[in-house]
Amino acid sequence: MTQVTYIPREPTDPAVMIWNGVEFPANVPIELDPVKHSYMVPIVDKWVDEKTGEVRSKATERRMAMAQIAKGNPSFRVDGEPIVERRRPGRRPNPKTPEEYRSHAQAWIAAAEDHEDLEQRWADEESLRERCGVGEDDISYLKPFFEAKHHELKKRAA
Repeated sequence: MTQVTYIPREPTDPAVMIWNGVEFPANVPIELDPVKHSYMVPIVDKWVDEKTGEVRSKATERRMAMAQIAKGNPSFRVDGEPIVERRRPGRRPNPKTPEEYRSHAQAWIAAAEDHEDLEQRWADEESLRERCGVGEDDISYLKPFFEAKHHELKKRAA
């Protein structure tokens, strides 16, 4: 048996976490049986095709114990071991092409939390769009994402 403890990390994290039908009250160790408390997880295997040089991949499902899965999650402590720290992605460099800008813009539009901030960022990035060579077709592609998010945030603020 393995002890797994749910550790809330943010003030907004729930006091009780339910995972795979198991209830984890915050900061209370729960005994997990490696056989009973397991489930099928897709595992991706990658390799290089020797003939073509292409990277190939195949996902297969394998049974994994919840305790093993929890070891990689910063919200769980397993058998008192230190908690895995969250990976903080480094700041991505500014985009340089229209394609990179579309991806960049979609990411910050999706992450926006305030409609006024969203509007301001769109205005502030005009010179970046020019440097990237973003054209009208790119703007037409991005505008529906922007407008939908703007509408959602404005409605939420009302």
